Amino acid sequence: MQTLVISSHLDDAVLSASHVLMNTQCGVLTVFAGPPPDSIALTPWDALTGASSSSERHHERIAEDSRALSILGTVGHCLDEPEKQFRRGRGPNMSRISNEIASRLPGVETLWIPAGIGRDSDHLLARGIALSAVQAPGITSVGFYADFPHVFRYGWASWRTGLPAGEYLRPDMWLASEMEHIGLADMKLEPHVVTLSPAERERKRTAINAYSSQLAALGLDDRRLALRKSALDYEVRWTIPPDVLPLVIGDLAQRAEFAPAEDETGPRVGHW
Repeated sequence: MQTLVISSHLDDAVLSASHVLMNTQCGVLTVFAGPPPDSIALTPWDALTGASSSSERHHERIAEDSRALSILGTVGHCLDEPEKQFRRGRGPNMSRISNEIASRLPGVETLWIPAGIGRDSDHLLARGIALSAVQAPGITSVGFYADFPHVFRYGWASWRTGLPAGEYLRPDMWLASEMEHIGLADMKLEPHVVTLSPAERERKRTAINAYSSQLAALGLDDRRLALRKSALDYEVRWTIPPDVLPLVIGDLAQRAEFAPAEDETGPRVGHW
């Protein structure tokens, strides 16, 4: 395995970095994939998606993720750390997660990490913990992928599409503000915009469809995507120049200690 994609939840790598998964010798490590504790019968998010049991839904989501990854030609490994809706205000075991990630870095040359767009606390935690684990000497490239669908909340920024911004909606301004809030605005990152080919777009759409329990709540069902036809046209990522990597690691790993507390019962994403 030469490339490793860090996924915060059981879908983030497929949603945000499908082009990497389809086109490289790659594996996926999902950080917050653990089951709910026995004390939790049903969370509001799982109830929203039609589940009657969070434990049963968790098993379904593990299977969904496995199917989605296989469609893109890769495999994943899941850590048993629960996501925020199952922690009920308790923080994750950050040192254990860091050690788990570090143990899987030998042999990895390129590491992709969630940028944290949308400011989901699990995404920011996964980002910071992964960066704190980057000590393997073989890694030559570290970068961030734009968190989808968060990044598409107001549509694609014009610098990605090459199209002029609308008169009354400027996604570029929102994204610039978001990059500032998540600590990436001044990091001298190198942006890369990928336009998916028709075949890649269809393959991504097929993989996303594997997450049948999550599609409607995430706004990724066929009805919503039909209204936002460019949603799956692009993926965006940023690479970290080697000379600023120590600065990025030091700053963002520290930020993980202070990831914003969120309503643990609230939805994973806002409207888009």
